[in-house]
Amino acid sequence: MVQAKFKADAKDIAIEFISLAQSDESAQPLTQMQVQKLVYFAHGWYMAEHQGRPLIGDEVEVWKWGPVIPRLYRMFKAAGAKKIRLAKGLKSDLSDEDKDFVKRVWDRYKK
Repeated sequence: MVQAKFKADAKDIAIEFISLAQSDESAQPLTQMQVQKLVYFAHGWYMAEHQGRPLIGDEVEVWKWGPVIPRLYRMFKAAGAKKIRLAKGLKSDLSDEDKDFVKRVWDRYKK
């Protein structure tokens, strides 16, 4: 059986969520835990909408406080429980279609 190729990089999905939080006046910056959960939710939504095709290729682990993508954990570990801010000019490499998908998930869970 051939494994389905994933659609996007978890790092880009995370960056897109953080960027949306920074630009949305009704939202607050995200913590690492919130980013982890949003990427996980987006992954689940994508699989539900695309007959099980994965959005991300990263392994998702079960940790005490919820789902964790270890690579994202290492990427944002220095922030601890503080809010994450992206450096100016840092953008995701997502297609417009993928950005629209992430925005739909964001609009559902941003509160």
